[in-house]
Amino acid sequence: MSFSREDVLTTVTQWFPNEDSATVMSVLDFYGIDTYERERERVQIAILKLSQGNADKLLHNVQVAKQDYRDVLYWAEYSNDKG
Repeated sequence: MSFSREDVLTTVTQWFPNEDSATVMSVLDFYGIDTYERERERVQIAILKLSQGNADKLLHNVQVAKQDYRDVLYWAEYSNDKG
């Protein structure tokens, strides 16, 4: 399944309803800058899910994704042990 930017924005409002969406998106957009950072929208949605509305977790999970995006995908989509 592929995700769009609109899907990411919708997920931001679901997980961070009391935060400024532009601020959350600016943090999320640190992932996907480099050409080797794949599946930008899918990874960003996984980051949001793992962060559960917590800004500190958001930043942490973006940093993890920049190291190896497969970790956040695994934790969000396949594991019961969330990062």
